[in-house]
Amino acid sequence: MSSPQEENITASEAMTAQNTHVISNSEKQENYKNQFERLEKAIDNAYYLEAIMIEYAIIEDRTASILAYEVNNRRRYDNMMIQEKLNRIKNCANQNTADRPWIGKYFSDENSNNLIDRIIDWKNNMRNTPTHKLMKIITTKEELCNYANTGADLCRELSNRATNYRRMVERHSAQPQPQDDAQNNESSTSSPNT
Repeated sequence: MSSPQEENITASEAMTAQNTHVISNSEKQENYKNQFERLEKAIDNAYYLEAIMIEYAIIEDRTASILAYEVNNRRRYDNMMIQEKLNRIKNCANQNTADRPWIGKYFSDENSNNLIDRIIDWKNNMRNTPTHKLMKIITTKEELCNYANTGADLCRELSNRATNYRRMVERHSAQPQPQDDAQNNESSTSSPNT
């Protein structure tokens, strides 16, 4: 029998629990394909606000994924605000230390043509304007079209770089780590043939 505390969950909590489903990698890959198709259809049919919403969701997910591979802990970044994730990626990539050699290859300002800064600019000036000020300013259809097309280009670039980054990290983490010189010398001198 459940306790009264367990029975007294809110409707919102119940819906969240029902709708929480961690998808497999193959389901996620299919979902990405579907969302990029929806994005293209939204732009083609002039549903620019829908396109911008999809783009923002893709950027949210890709930045969490990049950081998950950076520290090997996805849950830590899933609920972080997008600006924090973008700043963290930018900082890690531009530091490009010996323990983080690959993130700089894909996301440093120099190697990515300032991708993170371009995403921040899009978010602040193109995504946030129609999202937060739709009823307070006049935004033309041409402006919304530009915002949506710019976001789509950034999503494709970020997604491609995130995939290549993930593959690089996985490839290098699967390789055996080199032994230090002391271990190599021990193994070569303790050979039974000597």
